[in-house]
Amino acid sequence: MTISFFRKLSIGMMLLLMVTGSLTLAQDVTPTSPIQPLLDQALQFAIQGDFESALDVLNQAISIDPQSAQAYNTRSWIYFAQEEYEKAFADLEQALEIDPEFVEAYTIRARFYEDLGDYEQALADYDRAIELEPQNDFSYYQRARMYAALAQYDAAIADLDRSINLNSDFYGSYNNRAWYKYLLGDYENALTDVNRALEIVPDGPSALDTRASIAFETGDFETALEDLSALMPADRAFTYLKRANAYRLMGDMEHAAADYYEALKRETDLVTLMDTADIDTEALGRDITAYTSRLSAAPDDVETFMQRGHAYIEQGFYQRALLDFERVTELEPENAEAYKGMGLAHQYLFDYQLAVRDYTRAIALQPDDAEAYSNRGLAYKLQTEVEAALDDYNKAIELQPDFTDAYFRRANNYNTQRDFASANDDYNRVLELDAEFEMAWYLRGRSWLGLENFENALDDFNRFLELVPDSPLGLSGRGFAYFSLQDLDRAFADFDRAIELDNGLADAYAGRGIVQYFWGNRKAAEVDILEYARLAGDLADPSILNMIGRIDA
Repeated sequence: MTISFFRKLSIGMMLLLMVTGSLTLAQDVTPTSPIQPLLDQALQFAIQGDFESALDVLNQAISIDPQSAQAYNTRSWIYFAQEEYEKAFADLEQALEIDPEFVEAYTIRARFYEDLGDYEQALADYDRAIELEPQNDFSYYQRARMYAALAQYDAAIADLDRSINLNSDFYGSYNNRAWYKYLLGDYENALTDVNRALEIVPDGPSALDTRASIAFETGDFETALEDLSALMPADRAFTYLKRANAYRLMGDMEHAAADYYEALKRETDLVTLMDTADIDTEALGRDITAYTSRLSAAPDDVETFMQRGHAYIEQGFYQRALLDFERVTELEPENAEAYKGMGLAHQYLFDYQLAVRDYTRAIALQPDDAEAYSNRGLAYKLQTEVEAALDDYNKAIELQPDFTDAYFRRANNYNTQRDFASANDDYNRVLELDAEFEMAWYLRGRSWLGLENFENALDDFNRFLELVPDSPLGLSGRGFAYFSLQDLDRAFADFDRAIELDNGLADAYAGRGIVQYFWGNRKAAEVDILEYARLAGDLADPSILNMIGRIDA
């Protein structure tokens, strides 16, 4: 059974809260309870990811004490981790039947509802938890997150006010309140809150990102650059994109281009969202000034709000764009294009759940809009819901059979699922429609590698390098093609050149390390593979890391 990244994260957070004591044990389980050692053992199994053993132990605990609300509560999130949702909710019902005032059961059920996207039900459970424990600052913090998921930012801020009144040293409450104020355009008070968050947790990543967003919107690009640079190296492509926009608006096109490359390296679908090469910052600035002047004379002009919103998107002012598109929906509640604009802004603001919500509204109003389906598919993919993404890409292509971007995104989705044959079919279609689509040549080369058709992979990487000379990505890909064809000299030369051009490209270090290993240069191989491990982090291929042990042997 495959458990999504977000579900693993959600369960991991629950485990962390139980280990640290933020979620308390029910009163029916005391340190002297006969089942307490079993609950502790189950928790340890769960932390290790051994859910089957955890279930065995919890079943034993329940057989000993069938009136233990905590035992049912604990077993519920083991079931949830295994995607046995009916059993998970049934156990929580049983826990609440035993103890109707069991606050933890309400908060756990709220987290389950949240993970399944049912924010209204989650909100109801947090309401009940707060009713039972009105002095629990963390419950207000959690309920605020649900209000925010429903775009009810004023209510979210009110809950965080209460949370902060109860606990004035909680980083999360200040940081989230700053973000919600930012989303409402209240930059001054947002900045006050985020600075307080950074006093509590200096260099807190989410607070730095929030402050960078505030600085960007207020034109303080130097502070935005400083805060975003403090987050580097980052895994999120959109962090690089945000910094690239700051560099671009400061006129530093060399650094902007470097960051656009880093963003694309981490999320190839970005190439379908924005063609940065064609952006004329000065012309856009003049357009925005003209739109703003026009709105001063005609404050309810929907077309001008839409035009300015899209100009803001291209400039990188995503929050300003969001406010313009939201204003259009106030003036014209059935304007599908405005909801699409909101979805795009939310994607750039990393809020993929709200992006999905916005695109869904657009589709309800305009069910034949292929672009809305394709964009929603990307929002799903960015939150690792690849099956939902695939459904949307299929629908987009059904509606518009020559939709290049939809084929490209679906191909990337297939690659994520390691369905290289289907990916290849879609890249073929992309290149039939647009033979100059650079990334399609590169990514089809990668899919050829997955299919072990190394000659075709080499041809595609060569074509990509004709279009993008000296691309580190292309050189590294071609290096793997040469290696697979047993041309180690050329493979090494390509990996070496890729690293010379981009010393942060993990795959190139892996490739060069493997070549060194086959040549018998064990020390050099170890150095490269360790650098690969550092750069790749959790995404590192275990089979490559295992080479270190063979080198040392």
